[in-house]
Amino acid sequence: MLIKKYQDPSRRPRRYSVAVEKPFTGMTISLMGRLSRTHQYWRRTIEKHGGKVANSAIGTTCLVASPVKRERGGSSKLVEAM
Repeated sequence: MLIKKYQDPSRRPRRYSVAVEKPFTGMTISLMGRLSRTHQYWRRTIEKHGGKVANSAIGTTCLVASPVKRERGGSSKLVEAM
């Protein structure tokens, strides 16, 4: 009985697609140093989630720096951005 009920496509349950969350919408993120993955990987991931990746640390919403960069005090770009 159940199989006959759903043989007609118009009677099958429908899945409603929910809008994908984009947590980085409106954010500009700058990447510095050697990260756990390549910069290209993080660029694609950030852009997929609504963000933009900037080459310059100045004027960015968020700065992602490797632990080594932070421990050494970073470059002049990192110091200026902070």
